[in-house]
Amino acid sequence: MNLLISFNHLYTNWYVSELYKLLIDKISNVSGINVEIVNSREYAKHFNINSDYHNGVPSVLSPMNLLIMNKDNGKTFIHSFHDYSPAIMESQSGIDNFNVVKFSCSSNLTPHHIERFKNKFEIQPSVYILELINEHDYINSNRYNVKNNTKAYFNGLCYGVRERYKELLSRSDYFDFRKKEGEFYRHKPDYYSEISNYKYGLSLNGAAKICYRDLEYFGMGILNLRETLDILTYEPLIPDLHYVNFIDYDIQTKIHNQNYEQYIINKLEEKMELIFQNENQINNMIGESRGWFERNCIPNNQVEILFSFLNKFEIFL
Repeated sequence: MNLLISFNHLYTNWYVSELYKLLIDKISNVSGINVEIVNSREYAKHFNINSDYHNGVPSVLSPMNLLIMNKDNGKTFIHSFHDYSPAIMESQSGIDNFNVVKFSCSSNLTPHHIERFKNKFEIQPSVYILELINEHDYINSNRYNVKNNTKAYFNGLCYGVRERYKELLSRSDYFDFRKKEGEFYRHKPDYYSEISNYKYGLSLNGAAKICYRDLEYFGMGILNLRETLDILTYEPLIPDLHYVNFIDYDIQTKIHNQNYEQYIINKLEEKMELIFQNENQINNMIGESRGWFERNCIPNNQVEILFSFLNKFEIFL
């Protein structure tokens, strides 16, 4: 079988292209499979498609994507790590230039998308990744550190509703809420060293809903406190098994109402007190989330998962 593989290895250590490169190496070593690799930015020129955003949506040939095509019949598999990857399934992305038989992603993927596009191609929920592939080294070297700090930690970019949570939770002694800039900006080694002191981590939806903090906490053995995560992943993430369903719908609907500020603070502090009282349950959840991390986030396991989506190359027949 003759395969054309399009991706863009933007820079060393960037998780997206490093993981795709590992997958390509595995495919290239399969007997009877011939691989031609093309740069997605250059390939986009053949179709007059932008390689970042196209017609207002992420391009089908974005550097966040991997495209694998059977050169003999055009059947194509696409994987995306783009924050807004479901939008790539729309015609505006340039996807209609390819005979796509399977599309895989996790960021912002919901059952609605599978229902909407079910007659167009198969949709496969995928894995999620850290920002840099060497972060696994920082996780492994810090995850057994003694966690003495019982405040719920957050250090990330603050945009949208995150600013509102920062405003409220900075008033509470139960939370250590930091904005990732200025004095609170941490380079990766210092960041992992710092969070290794905390038992609890707060995760707020990012552009992809799931965010780096979810994986960081799972890997580090830190209890993940977050709002319900309603996206689809290869192995489902289950509230109150892998993470605490901490920010409920009631809080989400009141967060912008100034009349409920103290109500929200009190409610989240009461939830923290309940967590403190259920140490056995907490330890079980940390174990479950670490197991999920090992199965779904270790690079070698991720390569095997992505490779399995090709169904022994039968999707290209």
